[in-house]
Amino acid sequence: MKDKIIVLFIIPLVFVFGFLQIIAGTGKIYIVDGFDSLDGQLRTVEDVLLIDSLEMSSSEKPANTDLNSGAIIYDDHFLDSDEVEAIKKISIEKTLNSKDKILKELQKKDYRWHISEHKIKKGENIWTIARSYGVSHKIIISYNNIEDPDRIRPGKKLDIPNKRGIEYEVKSGDTLSQIALDYKVSLNVAKQYNQNREQIKIGQILFLPDAVTVVKEPVSNDTGKIALKKDDKSNKNGKTVVSGHDGIVFGWPLHGDITSHFGMRVHPISGNRQFHNGIDIRADIATAVRSSEKGRVIFCGWKDGYGKMIVVKHDNNYLTVYAHLSDYLIKKNDKVKKGQKLGLSGNTGLSTGPHLHFEIRKYETPLNPVRMIK
Repeated sequence: MKDKIIVLFIIPLVFVFGFLQIIAGTGKIYIVDGFDSLDGQLRTVEDVLLIDSLEMSSSEKPANTDLNSGAIIYDDHFLDSDEVEAIKKISIEKTLNSKDKILKELQKKDYRWHISEHKIKKGENIWTIARSYGVSHKIIISYNNIEDPDRIRPGKKLDIPNKRGIEYEVKSGDTLSQIALDYKVSLNVAKQYNQNREQIKIGQILFLPDAVTVVKEPVSNDTGKIALKKDDKSNKNGKTVVSGHDGIVFGWPLHGDITSHFGMRVHPISGNRQFHNGIDIRADIATAVRSSEKGRVIFCGWKDGYGKMIVVKHDNNYLTVYAHLSDYLIKKNDKVKKGQKLGLSGNTGLSTGPHLHFEIRKYETPLNPVRMIK
């Protein structure tokens, strides 16, 4: 019996050390620490392999990605099947240079598709706009014939194909004209998206594009009047309709100007043309750097090029990387919340001045942080 127990204990140890020996054969030795279970040890090995794969810049664009416009990597993971099919159709229709045909193609899938005019505000980009409307950035780019998504400017107006609006259930005494007035939608638009009829029935579900949701609240005085208050949340009469996405919304690690974007660039030190796997954000030394999303710290230490660096692992196998730090405020294996202070910005590693180098990755694949941050 004792022999069997010893054998059962040795087998997992042989497996782990055998695996590490294979890794060692590649010239990389890793120390597995902090976990008593086999699962914990293997997870740690995976984390170390991910850390080892990190490069701030690479001579070529990352593998398994689609590079477009020289600076953008598109990640189709955020598209649902309907959007993928619609985009395929859009690519064909775009060659005919007909926006009407693009909209009709989208409406074949869902009648709620309509066009909203959007004036770009300071700090916005194609991806934050797309996320706010609940649509794919590719649809906006195709519909507006945008050649370089990284170069849109505040003040410019875009036409946004989307399904944003209100679904309203008709109540007793309702009229389409009054409903349209209440939700700040023109009567003609309300008719257009509801079978072009002004006659409505109790229980009928209406769609009101770009409607403003309102809730009734008593005014805090003795007049007895009812005030209408704008509200972004749904009420008992209707609900906001926005298509979903991956579910993770990353936040800014700190506020500052982006001094070097994601994509191909001339390296500021080597002078060679390389692919920049993250973004550089200007920051004074000792500025607080915060976690972009909740997760677990899988690295807190020095890495060549990056200097003092923190890596956080998130749900769905996302990683965020925070580099050139001057100090750490957490330690490895800590669980952190979104917005929690991780460390202080600095100028360590291969750096031309104080700033934060920030990356978002899916496994080893770098993604454009600007299009994923809100």
